[in-house]
Amino acid sequence: MKRLLVVSVILVSAFGTPVLAAEQPFQQGTWELSLTSDFDPTYDPSLGYYVVDNLAVTVDASYGKTETEVSSVKDTSTTQAFGLSLDVNLPTGTFVVPLMSFGVQYLNTEQDDGIDVIELSGPAMKVGGGLKLLVGERGSVNLGVAYVTGTLDSTVNGASGADVDVTDLAGFVGYSLYFR
Repeated sequence: MKRLLVVSVILVSAFGTPVLAAEQPFQQGTWELSLTSDFDPTYDPSLGYYVVDNLAVTVDASYGKTETEVSSVKDTSTTQAFGLSLDVNLPTGTFVVPLMSFGVQYLNTEQDDGIDVIELSGPAMKVGGGLKLLVGERGSVNLGVAYVTGTLDSTVNGASGADVDVTDLAGFVGYSLYFR
């Protein structure tokens, strides 16, 4: 997480000053390549295409893995997600641009404590919002929050279990590059 923030600051410095309103990159036909991370070790690459000015269709993926050990018991949690969303930018005429996102995801989470393996999988809805801080003509530093909710199928040691309602609210920071 700290590395992503340091890289973002370096990129902000390298790309120069904030863009003017006339230079905002959210025009029809523009591609957006992003890498974000929430505040746990999860990395989320995405690729969006602006179908009209300020509206992108985005495909994203997410992967995170944590390992903890308490009293010689090792616990591993792995999360993967793949999604499709509509991302809306609300240009303000400045280098600060509010954003909103609405989408669907397929989630898969597995937790293994060495005794039991619990897996949750299924579709979920995602809504989010935040700010894009435009940098130069082709970049932005992105800050925001995302809320994910869904009812997932569960399995315990391979046997079907009950449906599980999940919700998650997470902050994120990232960087986007825009190109035609």
